[in-house]
Amino acid sequence: MSNEITASGNNKLADFINGLKSDFEEVLINNNVSFKQEAYFAIQLLEKNNYAMNIARNSPKTLRNAVINVATIGLSLNSSMGLAYLVPRKNEICLDISYLGLIKLAQDTGGIIEVKAELVHANDNFAVNGAFKEPTHSFSPFEDRGELKGAYVVARTPNNSFLTTIMTIDEIFEIRDSSESYKNPKSRAYSPWCKYEGEMIKKTVVRRAFKSWPKSEHTYILDRAIEISDNAQAIEFKTDYQIEQDEMNEDFPIPPEEKIIGSPEYRIQNAKLRGKQLKDVENDDLYEYMELLEKRHLKHDAKPWELELKMSIREYLEENEKDQND
Repeated sequence: MSNEITASGNNKLADFINGLKSDFEEVLINNNVSFKQEAYFAIQLLEKNNYAMNIARNSPKTLRNAVINVATIGLSLNSSMGLAYLVPRKNEICLDISYLGLIKLAQDTGGIIEVKAELVHANDNFAVNGAFKEPTHSFSPFEDRGELKGAYVVARTPNNSFLTTIMTIDEIFEIRDSSESYKNPKSRAYSPWCKYEGEMIKKTVVRRAFKSWPKSEHTYILDRAIEISDNAQAIEFKTDYQIEQDEMNEDFPIPPEEKIIGSPEYRIQNAKLRGKQLKDVENDDLYEYMELLEKRHLKHDAKPWELELKMSIREYLEENEKDQND
């Protein structure tokens, strides 16, 4: 794949995105998301932002990763829904997920029925009513609510219990201050923490809250969404899964320039960490394993990481064949 889209005009970029159809559909986990629509939304988002458009042209690999990541979590880029966006970060195109997107994924797992995230100000009336009960929160929208004191997320479970997570503004700002975009004075004005502070505050509390929510067989999708979001924002939030991967990375180090979510190197690395399946594996065995994953895919038994692994193996083998032919 070329490191740059050299032709001028937007048609070349549109052709590049439309060429991702087969890769996108291989890892798609939500049949309500279609490649045709998401390709249109991706092109539309880039056309509205010349800066992002230029980065996409110069870094098509990161654009590809961002579009493929849409398929692995099943959230639409439809701007009217406000669930996920393509954003420029450090000369890369990344998939960024809003707090509404995280909430939708949490609801889609089945462990949570309803989620609400709210900001709390000094002049609000706010009270915690004990474990498994919804807090009381009221305020007048027509009066000064005072300084921001914190935020909370309340989630309703299938048995009508309520799980509440509260963070003070100091706790939230401590996380904000670890953001690369916020720490850098040159980029701070463009940081989402400055442009969309309220949404970022809610998103921060949602990320903490989900750790206490009931888990299901589909919770890994939310884990992956948060991992992708971390990559986009360059904020060091670590889930248990990420900590486990960090420990395993000591055995299988990845060069920093290759540690891009969605890249073949990253996916093959994940495969090694999930059982070391690809360590010292012969090509014939890789072909056999790829066929096994294809059968699981056709039976709808394959998990997203397995579908990504199949893509990685195929890319790896194709590259090897190309090198041998050269």
